[in-house]
Amino acid sequence: MASGQGSAVNDGLEPTRGDPSQIVAQNVVATRRARLEAERLLGPDHLPIGRVFDTLAKPSALYALLGLIAAWIGLNLALPLIGRKPFDAPPFYYLGTVLAILSLLTTVIVLIVQARQGKLAEARAEVELQVNLLSEQKIAKLIEMVEALRSDSPFMHNSDDAQVKAMKHSITPQEILQAIQTHELEASEASDDGGQSTAALQS
Repeated sequence: MASGQGSAVNDGLEPTRGDPSQIVAQNVVATRRARLEAERLLGPDHLPIGRVFDTLAKPSALYALLGLIAAWIGLNLALPLIGRKPFDAPPFYYLGTVLAILSLLTTVIVLIVQARQGKLAEARAEVELQVNLLSEQKIAKLIEMVEALRSDSPFMHNSDDAQVKAMKHSITPQEILQAIQTHELEASEASDDGGQSTAALQS
């Protein structure tokens, strides 16, 4: 009786082993760890640059920059009215220099962040490829087991299915790459033949 009550309490407080929410949470944690590990492999120099980029890529950063530019111009236009010498008289050479430096720094930061995102994308693609290959191997194994059960069962008609035989074998990345290269080569040859035929007709 106590064990039944304990089970009921446990069911009310914690997700069961097969609870989809628990599986999703585990996948989220695993994905986050993989992303943090990929960022760690990039080196510590990328982290502060990424934070600077995240800060600059906000609307508030644009509004702040426009406000500073307006304040700079307004102050230099107002100082002569009160008998003071402006520190950057029109056409505002100092302001232009500062904006040029900021533009250069922004360009460099964007290039660094793009390279960082490219490396992270490559790491994610590698993980996705490994997961897809593992899933494909599992599916091929399941098809093989089901086919073995079907062939051993006296209640099912045993017939040769070429498609099932093909699906029992897992496909390697080399086979996929070779198929893509063959398709691209055939498409290129067909395009060249079409261009030659068109040129012959025009001549």
